[in-house]
Amino acid sequence: MRKLILLALLLLLACFKSIAQFDTIHLINGNKISAIIKEVSDGAIKYKNPRDSTGPTIVIKKKMIERISLKSGCIEMKEVGYDNCVKDPDFGVINKKDFAPIIISIDAAQLMIKHFQPVVEYIFPKRTIGVELYYNYGFESEYSSSTYTRKEVKVNPVPNYDAFYYKKNYFGFQLKVYPYAHKKITYWIGFGADFGNSFSKVTYSKLVYTGAYYPSPYINQIITTNFSDYFQTFNIKSGIVYRPIKNCVLQTYVATGINRFIKPSDINSSVENKSAAFIFRVAFGLNLGIAF
Repeated sequence: MRKLILLALLLLLACFKSIAQFDTIHLINGNKISAIIKEVSDGAIKYKNPRDSTGPTIVIKKKMIERISLKSGCIEMKEVGYDNCVKDPDFGVINKKDFAPIIISIDAAQLMIKHFQPVVEYIFPKRTIGVELYYNYGFESEYSSSTYTRKEVKVNPVPNYDAFYYKKNYFGFQLKVYPYAHKKITYWIGFGADFGNSFSKVTYSKLVYTGAYYPSPYINQIITTNFSDYFQTFNIKSGIVYRPIKNCVLQTYVATGINRFIKPSDINSSVENKSAAFIFRVAFGLNLGIAF
């Protein structure tokens, strides 16, 4: 048994020794290549396969490489943020003098569905927290039948009613958290809410007394009416900020949350006997803006 353990240790040591006697190329996709480095230029690296040192020279582009570990040490690759094979945590981070904390933008995705939504955001000096305020106004008429055929209102039906809600105008806010340092592309997550006016078109049947004796003094009448009330939406957003230059900002996000609409209990409902409808919400956004 001792001889077997000793033999295994010797084999393991030989394995480590064989690995250590060659250079290693670390690719950005996580793979590693054992190599004999022959030449390092500005755009590419030439190497040979250790198992065929007299064979052809292989060329690989530098943009595919994360770093190179030599058997005798490391090559500095400062252009991708490595210094002696140690990643510089500040590599690519926007300098304080080049960082514009106030962003004014328009949501292009809202424009596509005929809503106008200007957005103002302020990022606090530590750059970990931001506050976003916005206003949304819908261009469609709340009294037009065509408005209630739009997908944005059809995805919010009220249980037991042929009813659809149209968000006409509302205000919203978002508390944004930036878990990573601000670079050209930065991830964020946000928590917020919307408050505003909604309009609904409700169609349902009601028994109406006619006074007739035959076939029945009552008929089932279809009633369509419009209601106006308020709503709230509670959101969780996840997005990316892209800053190609100092004063140009693009943001895209996905929002999930809950819409809380007031639904009428019947045609003669009053404020006291109205109830709330809670409906799941999914939305996408694309903000185009300037920063200063």
